Parts: sequence; C-alpha cells; structure tokens
Amino acid sequence: MTWAARADVERFDEAVDWFMTRTVVTKAQVARMEPSQRRDAFWVGAGLQADQIQRVQDEITKALEAGEPFEEWRKRVRNDLFSDAHAETVFRNATQRAYNAGRWEQMSDPDVAKFRPYLVFDAVLDDGTTPICQACNGTILARDDPWWESRVPPLHHRCRSSLRSMRESEAKRQGITTEPSEQSPAGGWGEVPNTTNGWRPDKDRYEKRIATELDRKRLLREAPAPETPHDPDKWTDKYRDRYGEAAPALGWGKASYETGMDLPIEEVRAQLTRLPATDATRAMLESLKGADGTLRRSGGELDPIRKAAAGIAGHLRAIPDRPKINAVNLPKTGTGKRAQTFFTEMTGPDMVHPEDYRFQKLKVGGAHKPHEKLIKHSTEVGILEHEWVHALEFLNPQLAARALAFREARTKGLPLVPLPVANKDAIGKEDDFIHPYIGRFYASNATEVTTSAVELMVAGERFWGTLKKLLHKDPELFFFTLGQLAGR
Repeated sequence: MTWAARADVERFDEAVDWFMTRTVVTKAQVARMEPSQRRDAFWVGAGLQADQIQRVQDEITKALEAGEPFEEWRKRVRNDLFSDAHAETVFRNATQRAYNAGRWEQMSDPDVAKFRPYLVFDAVLDDGTTPICQACNGTILARDDPWWESRVPPLHHRCRSSLRSMRESEAKRQGITTEPSEQSPAGGWGEVPNTTNGWRPDKDRYEKRIATELDRKRLLREAPAPETPHDPDKWTDKYRDRYGEAAPALGWGKASYETGMDLPIEEVRAQLTRLPATDATRAMLESLKGADGTLRRSGGELDPIRKAAAGIAGHLRAIPDRPKINAVNLPKTGTGKRAQTFFTEMTGPDMVHPEDYRFQKLKVGGAHKPHEKLIKHSTEVGILEHEWVHALEFLNPQLAARALAFREARTKGLPLVPLPVANKDAIGKEDDFIHPYIGRFYASNATEVTTSAVELMVAGERFWGTLKKLLHKDPELFFFTLGQLAGR
C-alpha cells in the first residue's frame, strides 16, 4: 500500500509531529551537515531563503493536518516555488517522509512490535517503479534486522514505497526473506527516521485548535492502556440462562469486544488490516479517525462501527493461528482469495472448511449443496462467504447446533409466519432481528443466523441491513458470530 498525500490531526498525529520537528535550513547549510543531521532538517533548494523555506514547511504542515491534496497546497506556495515540477517533488518528498516516519514510530511502539514483529517492504509496481524499490519489494524481515537501517522509505525523490508490519505467523506463511537485496540508497535516503531532535515548533504560529488537539492527544498516547485479558468465561454465565448451548459463543464474542475496546488504536488498526479490503473493513478503519488512545476512551460504545472494529480486533488478537485455507477448486484471486483470506484469519484452527468442494459461479445469489459438495455463488461481495458459512455448519455440526440454539432462544414462543423474502414458501419467526430473514426456518434445521452476520462483516451492507444497524440493534448476534467463527 502507499500513503496518499492526505492526513489530518485526528488521524495521523505521528506524521504531523515528525514533520513539525524538522528544523528549517538552507541548501548551503545542508552542504555542511553530516548525513545523520540531515534527518532532522527540512530544506527545499532552488535558491530559497530561510523565511521562504519556513513558509513552505508551514504550508505542508497545514496540508498534513487538513488532509489537503497537492493541487490545493500548490496555490498557496506559488510565490515561493515557481516550478510546478519542483513544487510537486517538494510536496511528495515531504509528505511521504512524514507518513513513513509516522508509520515507523507506530510500528516501533513496544506493544505493536511485540505483536507484529516483522516488516514487509511494499513498493508500487508500475512503469514508474525505480530499480531499487523493485529490488526491495516484498522483502520480509524482523523489524530489528539491520537491513532496515538504510531502507526505510522514501528511498529516492517521489518514492511511493512504504512498510507494513505483520505477525510472525503471517511472515512465515509468506516466507521470511533469506537473501535480501544488497542495493541501498545514497544521499541519506532510507535511514531510520528519528522521532525528535529536541526542537519544538512555536505553536503560536498554528491555529489554537491544532495546538490544543496535539497536546491533548499526546498526553492520551502517553497514558498506559489498561490490561486487556480475553476471558470468555467471565461473560458466558451472563448468557447461559437465555441462550443455553449458544452461551459460550456469545461469551467469546463479548470478551473479544471488551478486549478490543481497550486495545491501543494502532493495534486495532493493525488487526483490521489482516482482513480483505472490503467496504466493511474500510468503514471500520475509517471509524478509527479521531480515536484517542483506545476506543473506550474515544466513546467507541456510542459508535456501532467502532464497536464492530473493537470486536473483530479483539477476536483476531485472541484466536490461535491456523493453516492457510486452500480450497483446491476455487481461484486464488478475486472472490476466491477474499473468502479464503477472511476465513483463514477469522476462524479457529480446528475448524473444518470446504477445501475439497466444487465452486460454481452464478450471475446472482448463491446456494450450498452439501451432499454434492458444491457451493454456487455470484461474485458479489459477501455471497460466497455466506454460503461458505452454510458449509462450515454442515462440516462442523457443533456450529449448526449452536446456531439453532441461538435462533430458538430468540424466537421461543413466536409463531411461524411467511417471510418477506424472494422465496415465496419461506417461513420463519421474526423476533427482533434486523431483518426477518435471519429467523428463517428450514426442514434441514439449517439457519441464517451466522451466515447473515458474516455477510455483513464482509460486505457491510445488504438490502436487508447494514453492519452499523447490526451493531446498533443486535450486538448479541455479532458477538455470537465471532464465537461461531472461533469454534467455541
């Protein structure tokens, strides 16, 4: 991935902080500086004087804080930077240095580094990729490996490369690099960014709101996050009287949610990036904007999408690693890759998956034919995952039993009624689900309980509901589904 040239004070403080602490120097002063000192400096060249360079730095800081694109920033520096090409190089270099320095600080945090101790070099591969970034692309090494000391992006002017952190299990699955490229950049590019050189900006130069927000959030980051044990047993008894056999799954999901609410924001973000980049994942990552320290401290209980982010992050943190799923008859790209990645990350190690099934594409909809070992599905996001869960409940009977127990607990005493769905003969019990379809009955004792929630975890929205509505109106179904995926 690359960092777009956008950020704001609520979203990426580390980048703003790092850039604000660069000392303005002229090109003549740079020539007399040691390479290590240049990491602390900001200069522009083209014969600009110190006051002009200071204005350029101030305007880039504003762009970082406001999430402003190059075109808008360019309008404000026309009197200082006359060449469009030079101005764009200055802007791209500065923002990429800031974003990558901010990412380095995030990934170097002891809690994050302990959980995700490996880094991967991620270059943009196209006609504009330089030989050095192409040679480094895909390198996976421990964060403390000396190789990184000279290869933290940017590696050159207008470099678009970045680093991503990953878990040890993920690094091993993808393959830790044994012979990394020996190419290294010259001229001070690629060195590990220092966080501060002791110089701080005069905050009187900036809007009071920005200075106040930076101070407030810095204090929040420095405050230690509370302990976050994942203890499903603590919550299972709460649900046992009503849900019986389904209670352990609910306990797992509730513990995941409570854990996620107290995780550092960067760990929540890091956990979510393990999932495929769907609308649901993007919405959860977007919801983290403005979060301070932890989601609980940021009012996450009041935001349904943040609640979903907390639950999934806590779930991913607690669930043991499992082997990568390999459905032999399913393409490893597109829809197939998305489903296999989702279930590899989200399901427990003992779960049996439909890896020997056949898969048939449809124009719309989907179906699970268990006795034919067949899943039919369209390419619409969430449909294959929905049918995959039907297969999970068939192949892992305890999941089907718990889903049935959950549905029965929720619909006890209610009459069977025709349901307003495409199938004219569909019947069920409506309860207070976000859509009556979730209470559908089948002669085979299959259910639409877990399937429907998983579909929203992937797609985010369907004609019958949204992830936001699910967490607002029916968090217990969300908790239960996390427990189902864990195999509780």
